[in-house]
Amino acid sequence: MLEAIAAGIAEALNSAEIKAVTAFDANELDTAAPFVCVGLQSAKLTSSGLGNYIGICTEDGQVKEMYGEKAELSLALDVYSPAAEAEKCSELADRVRCALYGVDGVSVAEFYFGEIKYDADSRMLRSSCRAKVCAYLVREKLGSSLSEYSIGEDK
Repeated sequence: MLEAIAAGIAEALNSAEIKAVTAFDANELDTAAPFVCVGLQSAKLTSSGLGNYIGICTEDGQVKEMYGEKAELSLALDVYSPAAEAEKCSELADRVRCALYGVDGVSVAEFYFGEIKYDADSRMLRSSCRAKVCAYLVREKLGSSLSEYSIGEDK
């Protein structure tokens, strides 16, 4: 579930034209361009009550039963840029902050800009940013089971 939350945030950032990967992704990275690595430091899930039942919604003409929980998340957003481009590291961190405010179902409570330091492992500059957000995690009933979690809208 935690990987799905980080993947949802990374997907939203990629949709905002910010190169983002999850901390759980072991693929080789292109270190020639700035990117952000999304991870989850902590998550507190709160029941929506009534067995986490949200209600019924209609999507593409189909009626769906939805379940969900409220999540208080602490996101780790490590911003990387090539070693000679310190200004791109801080610019990307600010773009990430702004993009988080536009993610449906996510409410940003706090955003911390980390100090920009050289990271010897990646041979890039890194700013360890953090965000505290509230998100609504929703699941759809599929027969007798539930779908995977996704980040939903606060409606």
